[in-house]
Amino acid sequence: MLVSRLSLEVALLLEKFPHGMCLLMIMKAYLRFLMTAIY
Repeated sequence: MLVSRLSLEVALLLEKFPHGMCLLMIMKAYLRFLMTAIY
């Protein structure tokens, strides 16, 4: 699924960037926006 691949890429990004918590919050908000747009 697309969402699982996105979460996997986010996990890889978090491993590369220790300051990735901000990025994680942005991705969570983006995924929530995508879910509301789809359904």
